[in-house]
Amino acid sequence: MKKIEIRKIIGKPSNSMWMALGLAVIGIVIVGVIYLTFMIQTFFRTYEVKSRRPIEVKIQSPIYLEKISYNAINPIEYGVNGVSVKTYPDFCKGEVERLICNPKYTWDWNVAVAVAKAESNLDPEAVAVSGNGSCSMGIFQINSVHGYKPSELVDAEKNIAIAYEVYQKDGWTAWDAFNTGAYIKYVVE
Repeated sequence: MKKIEIRKIIGKPSNSMWMALGLAVIGIVIVGVIYLTFMIQTFFRTYEVKSRRPIEVKIQSPIYLEKISYNAINPIEYGVNGVSVKTYPDFCKGEVERLICNPKYTWDWNVAVAVAKAESNLDPEAVAVSGNGSCSMGIFQINSVHGYKPSELVDAEKNIAIAYEVYQKDGWTAWDAFNTGAYIKYVVE
């Protein structure tokens, strides 16, 4: 079988041939870019990019596990001479603690009192200024960025009610004292 060289058939490549080949490659690249642009536009018309709140993990030493109960501890009700009397656990003896341990709040009272002690030492007028210029106020140190009036945040009952709303929405992770474990030393065993 006789070999036929392609050079003999087409001849030596000329500059115009190289130019045609270059233009063809550029054309293919342009078509590819147009197709990719079309696909990206289709993707963003079909899907919406959303972000979630970033997760922050802090490792502290020593690391230990603690079982936490989030069931409300209701006051014990008993009768004395026909009169109903409610007694509260030992950690709910003070005036502010009793407001936190109100039966209408279904959070774990022990944890709630411990978080409040860690945040403000139960001081209704406690104020802390954050690095961003906002203020955290009251027993549960509710931040002013949430839109509440300062007069509401330094009122003990209103601060606790607002804290309960925040707790229902975000749980205890809305408080730094919980996230850092600072509340643990105030939990009554």
